[in-house]
Amino acid sequence: MGVPIFQITVVLLVSIGIAIFLLPVPDSTFKTKPGEEWRDYSLLHKCTPKHVHQPKTVEEIVDIVKVAYQKGEKIRVVGAGFSMSPIALTSDHMINLDFLNKVVVINKEKKTITVEAGMRFKDLHEILAENSLSMPNVGSVSEYSVGGAISTGTHGTGTQYQSVSNMVLSMELVNGLGEIVTISEPTLLPAARLALGALGIITRVTLQLVDARDIRREETIMRLDLMRDHFFTKVQMNEHCIFCYF
Repeated sequence: MGVPIFQITVVLLVSIGIAIFLLPVPDSTFKTKPGEEWRDYSLLHKCTPKHVHQPKTVEEIVDIVKVAYQKGEKIRVVGAGFSMSPIALTSDHMINLDFLNKVVVINKEKKTITVEAGMRFKDLHEILAENSLSMPNVGSVSEYSVGGAISTGTHGTGTQYQSVSNMVLSMELVNGLGEIVTISEPTLLPAARLALGALGIITRVTLQLVDARDIRREETIMRLDLMRDHFFTKVQMNEHCIFCYF
């Protein structure tokens, strides 16, 4: 079997022109302070949280949730802000998990890894590469946090692959009462995998991995009418495929 192909097709609206596919990814370091405005990557969704937290331990999260519950206040968790939806907006408590970013355990035999939910994919990819492992499928950028990607349905491409949430074998979360809960049961895990934050704050997850491998990337520029004619052929012939419309 040859090296899998990652096909990128840039569709031009005119027959002659220049399209830039890879734009610089802005700094996604969380910098928002209490009373300051927070915006997502699209800059379309914004809010001004009264309380901003960056806990370093699960126990700190438990305390934050209990206080908010007693006061009847709402909590939203944000990662890199790449979901580009109003899901993280709040005027009460905003939590960012960037300091909960450690590897708990790697099992090379079973090809699994347990990490804290604040770990960014750019760091996770490096750790996996050092252990000759990789994720089956990933999103377009590496700034996502693990917990955020799982909660918002982040996915890659390819008809053979599912979203990042489907790699989750088990997870630990802090529910709305401030209780630490571990979910791995087949009857409960599907609901927790992509819960949009409704079940609580994810603190750590165990992911199913695959062996590391090389992927060849090819880029093609074509007119919109030709792309329509060859769309299904390209999807079937390539393991991963992205179409960008400019």
